[in-house]
Amino acid sequence: MFDFSGVQALLYNGALLLAMALIYDVIVSSGRSNALWQRQIASGISIGVIGILVMLTPWVLEPGVIFDTRSVLLSLTGLFFGPLSSVIAVLITALFRFYLGGPGALTGVIAILVTTWIGVAWRLWRKPSLASISWRELYLFGIVVHLAMLAAMLTLPWPLSLSVLQTISLPVLVIYPLATLFLGLLLKLRRRRELAVEALEQSEFRYRSYVDNAPHGVFVLDGQGRCQEVNPAACRLTGRTRGELLQLSIFDLLAPQSLDDGIHHFEQARREGHASGELAYRRKNGEVGWWSAAAIRLSGDRFLEYAVDITARKQAEQALHRRDALLEALSFAAGRFLEAEQWEEEMPAILEHLGKAAEADGVFLFQNETGPSGKLLASFRFEWVAPHAVGHRDNPLLQHASYQTLGFSRWARLLSNGEAICDHVRNLPPDEQALLQTIGVRSLLVLPIEVERKWWGFLGFSYAKAEHAWSDAEIEALRAVSRALGVTIERLATRQRVRQQADELAQIMEGVPEGLLLLDAEDHVRAANPRAREYLRWLTHDAESTQLTHLGDQPLARLLTSPTDRWGHLVKAGQRTFEVRAQLVEHTPEPASWVVVIRDLTNELFVQEQLQRQQRLAAIGQLAAGIAHDFNNLMSVIILYAQMMVQSSALSAQDRERLGVIERQGLRAARMIRQILDFSRRTAIERQQLDLLPLLKEQIKLLQRTLPENVRIELETPLQECFVFADPAQLEQVVMNLALNARDAMPEGGELRFMVEKIEFAHEKGAPLPGMTPGEWIRLQVRDTGVGIAPEHLEHIFEPFFTTKPVGVGVGLGLSQVHGIVGQHGGHISVASEVGVGTTVTIFLPAHKVLEPGVDPAAASSPSSPGRGEVILLVEDEEALRSTLREVLEGWNYRVLTATNGKEALAILETMDPLPDLILSDVVMPEMSGIALFKTLHQRQVNIPIIFLSGHLRGEELDQLRQYGLQAWLPKPPGAALLAQTIASVLQKRVGATNKP
Repeated sequence: MFDFSGVQALLYNGALLLAMALIYDVIVSSGRSNALWQRQIASGISIGVIGILVMLTPWVLEPGVIFDTRSVLLSLTGLFFGPLSSVIAVLITALFRFYLGGPGALTGVIAILVTTWIGVAWRLWRKPSLASISWRELYLFGIVVHLAMLAAMLTLPWPLSLSVLQTISLPVLVIYPLATLFLGLLLKLRRRRELAVEALEQSEFRYRSYVDNAPHGVFVLDGQGRCQEVNPAACRLTGRTRGELLQLSIFDLLAPQSLDDGIHHFEQARREGHASGELAYRRKNGEVGWWSAAAIRLSGDRFLEYAVDITARKQAEQALHRRDALLEALSFAAGRFLEAEQWEEEMPAILEHLGKAAEADGVFLFQNETGPSGKLLASFRFEWVAPHAVGHRDNPLLQHASYQTLGFSRWARLLSNGEAICDHVRNLPPDEQALLQTIGVRSLLVLPIEVERKWWGFLGFSYAKAEHAWSDAEIEALRAVSRALGVTIERLATRQRVRQQADELAQIMEGVPEGLLLLDAEDHVRAANPRAREYLRWLTHDAESTQLTHLGDQPLARLLTSPTDRWGHLVKAGQRTFEVRAQLVEHTPEPASWVVVIRDLTNELFVQEQLQRQQRLAAIGQLAAGIAHDFNNLMSVIILYAQMMVQSSALSAQDRERLGVIERQGLRAARMIRQILDFSRRTAIERQQLDLLPLLKEQIKLLQRTLPENVRIELETPLQECFVFADPAQLEQVVMNLALNARDAMPEGGELRFMVEKIEFAHEKGAPLPGMTPGEWIRLQVRDTGVGIAPEHLEHIFEPFFTTKPVGVGVGLGLSQVHGIVGQHGGHISVASEVGVGTTVTIFLPAHKVLEPGVDPAAASSPSSPGRGEVILLVEDEEALRSTLREVLEGWNYRVLTATNGKEALAILETMDPLPDLILSDVVMPEMSGIALFKTLHQRQVNIPIIFLSGHLRGEELDQLRQYGLQAWLPKPPGAALLAQTIASVLQKRVGATNKP
């Protein structure tokens, strides 16, 4: 019966055999350096071990009866490895089979002997090499071997042998020949590889004989260019031993200038199989030579480099090339020196040409100088270095250095006598070697430079990569360069001395801030500095005038006299004013000439005028502030009494109307007082909730009365209300500035249109101007039909003091002020204009949430209510206003105590228990002001809320007081409703704070 489990075991055993065979092949393939009999013994032992391993994993048919693939292994051993390996393998496997024992032990040994013998006989029988054996022959060999193995099964006891043959015949004849085929193919490939290696060894032997005796350098390289073998000629060529070369790559032997060519040369050999060229190499002692190199591919990653030394020929070629290059560099230097105005400017290019022509690593120029003690010093002036070299011009040791300190006393003696220094550094005296070896110089040539028959300095050439030898022709060519440089320096020094005075005079004329003119006796302009040319454009309308007859509104003859004014002669030219002074130039060989000094006084006079104006306005503002304070107190009394009287039920309608007129006129007077305080900058610059539309309407009414009648003013808006958080006075200033600019732009009249609308956008991309945040904005556009603004002026319109108006008409601060105010309010501004059409100024201000005016937002929802008998301390120095306020407060059911100043208020507070609920105080009072009172209470930690009444509380003072806890402030005159609401709000907050747990 066919046993599938047995087949599985045989397949597993066969796979193990193949795996072990592969491992064996890898292991023994590295042992070709041993003798043949040693390799055969090692192979026999290895195969015997593999046989033991396959017998350890057999197909156990019956106890003591096992089947495995040792027949495959041993038959192929006889076929491929020969008798010696086969005998050893048979002994090992046979002994192990006897060791395993069982009824099949003898039969197993017979099978081992038979299959091995067939393999050896087949090897001796066939003549062709086993490397050419076909798969058909291997399969036939497997059939024959395993038929013999099955025949050996007849040596088992008869009933057992029949059972075994019935069970294993088909698996053995199917699986074992295939295993023989696969393993045989592996051994066939191995045999082919052995034959190839043997052929290669023979070839290498012949090759080695040729290479070792070759007269030129031979390098065997791997795929990375590393030396695998070299011949004796290569060792002599490079000055290195064979062991040293085998540690290097071919690239390590190349000189730096040929490294890139060497890499390209090797890559070409890798790519095309061959390459040739000339390469510079470096010997072990540092000397540079040349190869004529040829590379060929020996095998996949194995190359042969053949190098013929051509150093002598290359040196001859290079000497000829350097001589020609130096002659060309000499011609270049001579041409540049002849054309030079400043020899220093020509040196970088000349040194570069010389360095490249001489193939030097560096070219340097030193100039002599005399030190403080009279000692001769040298300074590094110019340098050129090759791309691979390091410069030393910034080395402080080489600046203002003494020849003795540097160890170059011998140089100073030789060079001063006109002798050159030409040698390798290793041949120089030790004290000279120290510095030169530190900076990496190996050879140098130093040539003296003479100027006016004196030693001026020296020109040097250095070599760092390798030592260099100069021919006499090269040295003589470079001497010619140093002589040409000395002649050029001498010629230019003479020319420089001639020009020095003229250049100094020209520099003085160009550097002075005034205009300078030099006139001859016939009033011709002989010289003029740039500032004078600029002024002549104003004074004569021709900056290139050659003969003058007048300057501005004055004849020249009058100006060439002594001035009577402290300013000199004042000359008008349009809107500009100049001072002109003339000085006669004497003691010259030519007829008398004049030096004329022109100074522009326009800005100086303007600043002086502005300073006087500012002083005058400051004095007026101081006076206005004092008057406004007193008027505020008067108007407070009038308005409050009018507001109280109008509440009386006994008044007739006509009396009510009259009181209304009194109140309105009082409020109008209060606004006028506020404008006076705005002018003097004494009001608090404080933003508040503001409806922009009423402000614009009031400003338009004012403008309609003040602007010319031919200017039509329109307000266009779809809004009913338009709230912003702003300072009304500042916005009024914005509107006024823009309106006045529009008026000046429309001298013949036109239209001035104000447009107000609300816009909203949700994303910054939708913003009309950069920097605007999403949300609601108020857009105010002021458009005129004036002359417009030129495009080149638009970018400057917000700059302080920039104006396109004539001198004396405006100072250029209007739009700057508008820009600043808009920015302070968190807004943005833009201007669009077209010449001849008009200008549109667009202002964006953040829209504001509507709150009740004058009330803290927290209390905006709380209606004002009568007092509940709270005590209020009223501090006011003006008796009439104090009485009025007391009457008003008592009418609202408050108990009122009064004081005339802060000092009196403190005295009252010291006697009170409990303290008052609120203090209502003026700010400006004699003896102690309201602010001093507030700070004193704060220092004493007296917690009483204070409301200030003031007509000119500064913004910075208000911010500071709020930090200390100021509750509120009201402008004078306060409205009755706003006063009542503010007091109620402050008291309500005090009660809320007291009731908190």
